[in-house]
Amino acid sequence: MCGRYTLMADQINLGCLGIQQPEVNIPSYNVAPGEQVLIVKNNEQGCFETARVKWGLVPHWLQDFSRAQINARIETAADKPMFRSALRKQRCLILADGWFDWQRVGDHSQPWYIRPKSGGLCLFAGLWESYAVDDQLSFESCAILTRPAISDITPLTERMPVLLQQKQAKEWLGECYKTVLASLGKPTETISKLSFYKVGRTVNHVSNKGPECVKKLVARN
Repeated sequence: MCGRYTLMADQINLGCLGIQQPEVNIPSYNVAPGEQVLIVKNNEQGCFETARVKWGLVPHWLQDFSRAQINARIETAADKPMFRSALRKQRCLILADGWFDWQRVGDHSQPWYIRPKSGGLCLFAGLWESYAVDDQLSFESCAILTRPAISDITPLTERMPVLLQQKQAKEWLGECYKTVLASLGKPTETISKLSFYKVGRTVNHVSNKGPECVKKLVARN
């Protein structure tokens, strides 16, 4: 599962996706469900564009917004009514540079911060939807696709976001998305090594958005 993540840069360079103008960003060290998040999707002309959408997928038919989903399992998304239409027609990239997960330790949960050792921008595979409130008002929303965690972090969590390399990202947004789905299921698939460390409970509170959320927790003697 991915329930919090970071996007810490104040400018996002997306030249690798053919978007020439850097995206101005308000850095957040604790992006939470329900907030407006930065994605890349196809526009009506078939070109990649950035957008700000709500994190928590709301299909056009959903009446109870409490059922909005922040994550979708990549193994079953094609079969779930909540996700299958978006998987066919409205895939996106959700921009991040790391994420949090909570490890159960005794009677409490210990937060960890996880990111690729190479650093830089993470491209999470995602889905997006548009919801029409009425004839005048609509909003867009998204969910992060998750997969079984790689061996680096299985002691911490069973799930992780689907991380895409640049070539995979373009295929994911295009008509070759099934190639990406197939490649993620192969035993030979590789992911860059991950860096991870314990952080304090500051991240537990969604109102905390500063760098203290990713500060490494130093054990006391």
